[in-house]
Amino acid sequence: MMRQLSFTDGEIRLLGNRMVMLPASILSAYTEKISDSPELISNMYHSVKASQREGFASLVGKTYEFSFHDFFKWMTDIFAFAGWGIVEWKVLDENKHIGVITVAHAPVADELKGKVKTPIDHLIRGFVAGAASASFNVDIDVIELECAALGAPVCKFEFRPVGQFQPSPEAQRQLGK
Repeated sequence: MMRQLSFTDGEIRLLGNRMVMLPASILSAYTEKISDSPELISNMYHSVKASQREGFASLVGKTYEFSFHDFFKWMTDIFAFAGWGIVEWKVLDENKHIGVITVAHAPVADELKGKVKTPIDHLIRGFVAGAASASFNVDIDVIELECAALGAPVCKFEFRPVGQFQPSPEAQRQLGK
């Protein structure tokens, strides 16, 4: 991976993708501003999901021709390397296209502890949904079940194929459906 990371001419590139480093407080401030708008939450989530699925995650899969489990291991390592927290896999079922992960030290959740009333890691949901969609080659959605910003010890996410979550107000708020 390190051979695929470059810092030249004011640009950071990883596997040819332009990257940026910025304070987590910028993402947290924006996330807090949209936390009462299901439409903006949906826009953020679906934009990140599409970008990840069609861009970075897809490129990684094609470049390295990873096995299913190697792909998930690599994405977990990249996630931590980029500062998004420590991922622990609780469930990963390749045949059913479902999974549950926890993320410790999620930057947006850490910044917003005690400041929000609902799960807020829409960027992480989008990253996971896009990467899982690229890996499974199935359209995947992600719901945040528990959030460190609300007092949980870690953020907990579940992913499933689109349309397989039980309808609920929280699923509707997070997915915009």
